[in-house]
Amino acid sequence: MNNIQRYRSAVSYALFIPLIITLGIALFMGVYTGEIVAIIIILVSVLGLVLPMLLNTTYTIDDKLLKIRSGFIKFQDVPVASITRIEKTQTLLSAPALSLTERIEVFYGRYNSVVISPQNRSRFVADIRSINPAVVVGQEV
Repeated sequence: MNNIQRYRSAVSYALFIPLIITLGIALFMGVYTGEIVAIIIILVSVLGLVLPMLLNTTYTIDDKLLKIRSGFIKFQDVPVASITRIEKTQTLLSAPALSLTERIEVFYGRYNSVVISPQNRSRFVADIRSINPAVVVGQEV
């Protein structure tokens, strides 16, 4: 594979329900107490942190690296040659994955792993295996 493949994160919008409820309550309280300017500043700040993650969580595969980005955060680049296996996971641990149901865990090195949620899992796995055919893939992936 000589080209770069970029995958956007699958998104579970249920992740944003608590955020929307919290922001709605904050807005209501700001209007109710008359502190609307302070609440708008807080709302804009929170959205300024969350929207980039929603719009820019990507997984990029080039000939040697899996690069994981989420908003302003650059996660460790994973050498594709060090990836040992990929499995479907239901973990709710914090991860650069915007989906709760479409998560996979990528194991690399001796004891490391990262949870991600590429939109097209089968193509993502095929691209990884085209570089590193030794990767073991779980049945449900």
